[in-house]
Amino acid sequence: VLYYIMEGSVSVLIEDETVEIFTPAIKIKEAFPNPFSDATTVAYELSQMSSVRIDVYDIVGKLISSEVRPYQSIGRHYYIWKGRSTTGRKLPPGLYLCRVSARSANNNISQTLKLLLQ
Repeated sequence: VLYYIMEGSVSVLIEDETVEIFTPAIKIKEAFPNPFSDATTVAYELSQMSSVRIDVYDIVGKLISSEVRPYQSIGRHYYIWKGRSTTGRKLPPGLYLCRVSARSANNNISQTLKLLLQ
């Protein structure tokens, strides 16, 4: 039995047959621009059809902004954050954390990315 990791998934090679046993539902690709002053775009990929929740927190862990995107298809998706709270209030410069969570039939997984608002 040979275990190997390829593009974030764990697979097992058994007698010349590969069986994939785990594929993360989500992978954050990047935020651009980062640092930013007006808006940043967070790119993420889904390996399974998933319901996605995107939360932005300030550095002390207070929830600043939240968005739910039910039933997104497999592939690359984008979230644009304009440095504002859910109520539209412009936020001060600083470090923020963007957590992208995906829930699918097989997985619940989240990843976090640092965003620097100037």
